[in-house]
Amino acid sequence: MRDEYTKHSVGDVLTYLRQNYMTAEEVASRAGIAVDRLNELVQAQCVPPHSHSAQLCLTTETSISGQKETVDSEVRYYHPDTVRYIRVAERFSLSGHSLAEISALTKERFLREAAQALGQPLVEIEKLAEEGWEEFMSGTYGVCLKRVSAQSMVKKQHAVHRLQKLLDQHGSKATPELIDGLRSALQDYNEVAAAFGPHEILDSSRGKFAKKAEKILSKALSDTEVNAPQGQGAL
Repeated sequence: MRDEYTKHSVGDVLTYLRQNYMTAEEVASRAGIAVDRLNELVQAQCVPPHSHSAQLCLTTETSISGQKETVDSEVRYYHPDTVRYIRVAERFSLSGHSLAEISALTKERFLREAAQALGQPLVEIEKLAEEGWEEFMSGTYGVCLKRVSAQSMVKKQHAVHRLQKLLDQHGSKATPELIDGLRSALQDYNEVAAAFGPHEILDSSRGKFAKKAEKILSKALSDTEVNAPQGQGAL
């Protein structure tokens, strides 16, 4: 699997970023605000920051000038859901709330949704919820999730835990229990987890667990088809 996901070009990475994320200018335009206002909201922790940053460097070499590097300015890529959070923040702003108050309201909502997703009172999972808030405000959720929310992250974490446990317990031996468990956990995982770019998939939960589960399921299906009576396929 390592060769499969290490053979990628700069173009592959840029294509992934451009297809799945938005630049600061694109986010601001979609939300109807200026880029400076976006930066204010991010700095005040009213909305999550960018998930990826990219800086291209072109190295050229000639017999006349030797080796030269041309470095582009940094481009920050935001999850599309950033627009949704901006619109909520701006509605609060129109109601007269300060940036500090908007941040507090955003955090309060996040912690409440995390507690609901976990099915426990906030007072009992406050530390865990606070850790989730820090990840949310670091841009991590934008890397890992199709939809940036506390509910999606909780569902993803549960699915990852199930995948890891099944793979640790059964290895690659395709027992009926393993097949059923992996299929269910993988379905939950794929509902909320991002595809991840070619440059990061090996370090992600998709590369570490989901891809392994997919290979086991694919092999089990192939073996079923091979062992099926002649003239019949797998049902």
